[in-house]
Amino acid sequence: MTGTEENPGILRRMFEQFFEHQKTDLEETEDDVDKECLTHVCVLEVYNERIRDLLNKSVDKYVEVREHPDHGFFVKGLTKKIVTNQEHGINTLKASLKERTVAKTSRNDASSRSHLIITISMEISTSIKRDGKKDNVVLVSKMNLVDLAGSECLSQDNISQSLMKETKNINTSLTCLASVIKKLALTETYIPYRDSKLTMLLRDSLGGNSKTLMMATLSPCLVNLSESIQTLRYARRTKMIKNKPKITENPRDALLKQLSQEVVILKRQLAAQDAQLFSVFFGSKKPSGFGTLA
Repeated sequence: MTGTEENPGILRRMFEQFFEHQKTDLEETEDDVDKECLTHVCVLEVYNERIRDLLNKSVDKYVEVREHPDHGFFVKGLTKKIVTNQEHGINTLKASLKERTVAKTSRNDASSRSHLIITISMEISTSIKRDGKKDNVVLVSKMNLVDLAGSECLSQDNISQSLMKETKNINTSLTCLASVIKKLALTETYIPYRDSKLTMLLRDSLGGNSKTLMMATLSPCLVNLSESIQTLRYARRTKMIKNKPKITENPRDALLKQLSQEVVILKRQLAAQDAQLFSVFFGSKKPSGFGTLA
């Protein structure tokens, strides 16, 4: 997911675009507008139906899922770390990924025994100066990157007794996720998000105010045919989910944003008209005292 500088992965490329967008946005900000950008990350894993905070360095890393009546499911006490640039973000994620639960199986020396969720949030605070006062508008967006542990066949993978519980929990949560995706694709009324911790955490990403993208990894081996077909069904049903994301704003903030955009457009129109009048009356030579206040 992180890759290298020569062959960057999705995380490295995403951080690069995030901070390039922030830099461009700040450079294009008008003089009478103060804008600040803040990016922070959260990393957790769902292991045996328990949630571990991978950015927490304390011994007890387990946190709980709660539900807010207005904002839905959230993780109470989850660590958030501010990142200031691309390398800072990558180093933070690399350190957290080392804490992920892995184990050796017959197919993989470092098999993931948990589902990983990385949340990257961007917060843009805009202060507009008007009549000696400041009006603040805050816009927050987030991206959830999910690395699912692969389903495993107990008979083919030679799972040891110690890993049996992990395998059952992985397969159960994937089954719950498949059920949620199927019902969302069929636009059913009741969606069983509460069936697992994984589906609770992915509620916003799958059926909320968001866009959903799934990247499927397949195997060319015949022995993995059933897993490849299962993955393709996941991807096909995920593609059938139709969300219509929109920016959720306070009506007052939306009005301030619209007015500030109109002010920028009017300033550009006035500058163009001034340049046109100047060329009509004075030609290419600027007279002394033009454009200065008496």
